[in-house]
Amino acid sequence: MNYQNVKLVVVGDGGVGKSAFLITATTNAFPGEYIPTVFDNYSSNIMLDGKAYNVGLWDTAGQEDYDRLRPLSYPMTDVFLVCFDIGSRTSFENIESKWLPELNHHMPETPKILVGNKRDLRSAQQNTSRDPITYEEGKALAKRLGMQYLENSSLTQDGVKDVMSAAIRVGAGHVQANTFTCRCQGSRFCIHKVWRKSGQSKKADLGPQPPIMPPAGQAPWIEVMTSTFADDWKKMVLGNDDSADVKFTFSGNAPTLHAHQTILSAASPIFRELFLGSKKVNAVPRKYQAIFSDISWSIAGNNFDSGKAKNSTELVEFQLCSDISCESFEKILQFLYTGLPGFSEIEDSDFVLDVKKTAAKFHLSWLEQVCENKFGEDVYLNPSIGTYLNDETGAKLKSLFFNKSQLCDFRFRVDGQVVFAHKVVLMARCDVMAAMLGGRFKEGKTENETPILDASLAAFLAVLEYIYTDHAPLETVDPLEVLVLADRFGLPRLVTLCELYITKRVDRMIQKKVADSTSDVINLLNMAQVYNADQLAQWCRHFIASNYSVFESTGDLHLLQGDDVDFVQENRWPPLSYIRELEEYEAKMNEMGKGDKCSVM
Repeated sequence: MNYQNVKLVVVGDGGVGKSAFLITATTNAFPGEYIPTVFDNYSSNIMLDGKAYNVGLWDTAGQEDYDRLRPLSYPMTDVFLVCFDIGSRTSFENIESKWLPELNHHMPETPKILVGNKRDLRSAQQNTSRDPITYEEGKALAKRLGMQYLENSSLTQDGVKDVMSAAIRVGAGHVQANTFTCRCQGSRFCIHKVWRKSGQSKKADLGPQPPIMPPAGQAPWIEVMTSTFADDWKKMVLGNDDSADVKFTFSGNAPTLHAHQTILSAASPIFRELFLGSKKVNAVPRKYQAIFSDISWSIAGNNFDSGKAKNSTELVEFQLCSDISCESFEKILQFLYTGLPGFSEIEDSDFVLDVKKTAAKFHLSWLEQVCENKFGEDVYLNPSIGTYLNDETGAKLKSLFFNKSQLCDFRFRVDGQVVFAHKVVLMARCDVMAAMLGGRFKEGKTENETPILDASLAAFLAVLEYIYTDHAPLETVDPLEVLVLADRFGLPRLVTLCELYITKRVDRMIQKKVADSTSDVINLLNMAQVYNADQLAQWCRHFIASNYSVFESTGDLHLLQGDDVDFVQENRWPPLSYIRELEEYEAKMNEMGKGDKCSVM
């Protein structure tokens, strides 16, 4: 199949939605996050009106830092999409004051389409004080400038295909002028035009050709580690009873099982009522006599085995009814702790049925569903159920116990304030705190309070919330402070969450101008390396290399250290090879300029 080549370039202020438009147009998926672009280009094969097109899509940086480099992507363009953000009057006003003058200077005869992005913001802002651009305003500007006007929303995909189709039709119909125009005058921005029939290979063009600017490349992807929430709690239910304050006994010679009031309260309404109720008595409430034959409360060390729950205030022992087996109840406990009962791949169906009956007695409808799914077509849903229940348990741990005195058996002192905590949660979720509370540090031996130095209260509470819930409020605290504490307490997944939030914050910071943040990015790189944020360090190195000219212009490159200097030099963009090719091209154009004035080719 013969494809007609069309080169499409999008321009406009930073953050107006240029990259989101191209991604949505080619993948049918909205990227979600702001994607700052240096220069990126790729191609897409598209069928339109019964014809096949190979559309070269060129994404450009709108920040003023790239005003000198951006025109290097303009040669041989067939159509420009000049974009603004419907929610931003500044970007709309810059169409006439910045973008049209730039394009008309370098590519005066290339067709241009005015495009309003983020059309969905118009309805979202109807009742706010902001002033979105109306369709009539966009249409009037386009008419005054002699351009076609179109709108779209990458978020809803409304109008995206219409814009792309119009651009291809206009670009395909554009035949570049058969004149040779030279504006070089020793400038790197020389744009020359030569005859090129629609669809003809660019290799057939006459005259010296400017080198093709390579894309800057994609930033390293920040991978957030898989949650260990269920695995962390599984360690506590299987074999770790040193911190237990609950004991379950069974009829016959069945072994005793141990558990923790904190996690049982978060995962089970029945245990929540029994443990957190205002009145604790050594008697079984009537409504629970079908599952418990006896309940007895005691003070630590009186009735329990020596060494068990030595840091708890109240201990409780449950005698389960004779029709509840130790084996089935162990699956109940594992479900409450981890969200899944931990069935083996080949499990006896009668045993699964017994677990289901026991689950019904404890009002655990999700466990009943898991048991039903075990031997049915919906077994694939069980892991998702477990993930959902882990989130629910984390939310309950937060609402019931996070920085609350209820069942508290440990305290931190941060910035002079007391922060309440629960040893079982700390030991399950944080190996550093488990070592601290297990006796290897002073706090594990005699102290029930420890100071946290060199940390703000807000950052420490964010870390503690992550320990309790597997989520951290990084939108409302400084993720850099949290990153330092996450490394200090050995929480690698929280480190990766901080890395992701920090990169997004940098993206927002440089939305208008990169040069204002160059020293901050280099300092961030140095900090990431100190606190073992390897992904963040790689992201910063790529960012510096991809914005080399900006960092060079600010004079901040001297802040780089060690191997970072070599990496940035080796991976700088534009690469030295391109700079050399560009210099050779300019030399040829200057040589041509020494003779007669430019003539028709």
